[in-house]
Amino acid sequence: FTPLSFFSAACLSIIVIAVAKGFFKCSKKQALTAIFVPVLSISALYVIYMPPYVKDRIVHMFTPELDPKGSGYMLLTIRKLVASSHAFGTVTPTDSGGMALNMTLPNWSTDFLLTYITARFGYIPAALMVTLLLFLIVRMFMLVFKQQNPYGFLISLSVCITIAGQILFYVLSNFGILMPVSFILPLISYGAYGFIINMGLLGLLLSVYRRMNLIPSNAK
Repeated sequence: FTPLSFFSAACLSIIVIAVAKGFFKCSKKQALTAIFVPVLSISALYVIYMPPYVKDRIVHMFTPELDPKGSGYMLLTIRKLVASSHAFGTVTPTDSGGMALNMTLPNWSTDFLLTYITARFGYIPAALMVTLLLFLIVRMFMLVFKQQNPYGFLISLSVCITIAGQILFYVLSNFGILMPVSFILPLISYGAYGFIINMGLLGLLLSVYRRMNLIPSNAK
């Protein structure tokens, strides 16, 4: 459900921006209405008929204390580790539940790598990593807004939204702000398929940028 929601939000963002920039030869109001009416209608129906376990997860995302041994356990664990972290160094065994960090955080090399780095090495190394990732996001969007060709713009934008969304979602979930789910941190966390896909996306972005000035968008 999480990848599907992420993919849908990315596609919605791209088509809304394309309409706003006038890439479609139609009324912007009519186009936006045609986009948002079915999206909001389907979203409303899903909220009404949402499975009970999904409602519980949403409730526990904001109040994990209601189910500390169930769906709220990992969120509380992450918040405790982050709150107990030092500038440099490892949290005490008491703060990690008396177990090693790799036992406290399941799949730490994939789903909770940033939490692990914060608890194992300190919040300053984790902050430096987040800063580099934010710099990557800013740099990618700078490349996007330099594109003059509409197709190059949309391709670059889709890559940036995909990678930036993964990074932001991963950081927020690993710092205990959002409910943790199975996800990867682009270019850093373990995950062969995810790593290959993200490297391919970055290669596509650089390829589009490299050809930005070769053929003007108004070429006949």
